[in-house]
Amino acid sequence: MGDESKTVTSWQDLYKEEVSKRLLLEATLSEKEKSLERALHKLKVEEQRYALAFQGSQDGLWDWDLKSGTLFLSQRWLAMLGFEPGELPSSLEGWIDRVYERDRKDLEAAIEAHFKEPSSTFSHEYRLRHKEGHTVWVLTRGYAFGMKQESLSGLPGHKRISRHKKPFNNKPFTKRFMTP
Repeated sequence: MGDESKTVTSWQDLYKEEVSKRLLLEATLSEKEKSLERALHKLKVEEQRYALAFQGSQDGLWDWDLKSGTLFLSQRWLAMLGFEPGELPSSLEGWIDRVYERDRKDLEAAIEAHFKEPSSTFSHEYRLRHKEGHTVWVLTRGYAFGMKQESLSGLPGHKRISRHKKPFNNKPFTKRFMTP
């Protein structure tokens, strides 16, 4: 009976030990869940803050992934040119085709220069063709990242600046340069 008593006691001890381990594990998991919830809440608040800041800036958003060749254009970016989502192709060609012909070479040169010096911020003013045919001046800014993975992806902004350019553009060419 002495051996049976020791066996029962050792089984009881093992059971108590397992229960203690399980309670400790559950407490640890509970704390980890709370920590994760706090982190997710902070992330959501930051996400909302950036979304509000970006919305307030009235910039359009584009993201070009060189590896896949896709180009994301935000609703605001499209609206600046009078388009709805899905009306323009999600490719660089779809964007470049809208660039005013005289500005295209300068824009392409600026992009190439940025590829050579990706640590710098990209910034370039040029004209785009609106859906209705008129010209829209824009300032495109951005930052390349992900070059080491052989892909370029960024979340640059695109700001319409036509109202700053209008007085210059509204005069015919000869009046702009010939008027004292």
